[in-house]
Amino acid sequence: KLVYKRLIFLFFHFTFRHSRRFAQYDKASRKWLKDADGSWCFITPQGLLVRRGKRMQLNESFFTNPDLLVGATILPFANAQSSDSGQYRLKASNIAGDVFSNPASLTVGN
Repeated sequence: KLVYKRLIFLFFHFTFRHSRRFAQYDKASRKWLKDADGSWCFITPQGLLVRRGKRMQLNESFFTNPDLLVGATILPFANAQSSDSGQYRLKASNIAGDVFSNPASLTVGN
């Protein structure tokens, strides 16, 4: 059973998509990418993704293989609590009506 939750706007920016990796600029401390808007991003060996001055903790495996980020759509959250874990759906509305996405799971660990 899907539990519908009141979605509190926890995200600090809209979704974004990484479109290209620039391995020629990689250093031991950073690997460089650009998002679909042309903004530079980098990931550190600790899995910290930095984009437009904002920091987001990802898994260290993305530093080992940053190509996993290319084409991925990311919705960053800030201050997410374990109580926010659950199933969520997107509702898109326009003059033609409403459409709901398939459920997506959000798991917030400690």
